[in-house]
Amino acid sequence: DPAAVRGYLTGHGIDCLKAVPSHVAALGADAVESVESLVLGGEAAPASLVGELLGSGEGRSVFNHYGPTETTIGVATT
Repeated sequence: DPAAVRGYLTGHGIDCLKAVPSHVAALGADAVESVESLVLGGEAAPASLVGELLGSGEGRSVFNHYGPTETTIGVATT
């Protein structure tokens, strides 16, 4: 439910999200409009989706976290 996801992200002040590109695409860019940093991984992110996400959020960063399992390491810090 894109509206529920949008409400949750906005209501809880979530500004960083890591997700599978196909899930973000199914939700639509509006559902993640409050997210400032998007980390996409688990599958290849289509260039059209990345362009849509970059265009829909002012100052938004989109990071590619997809690659061969043997060489992909994810680290998050606060």
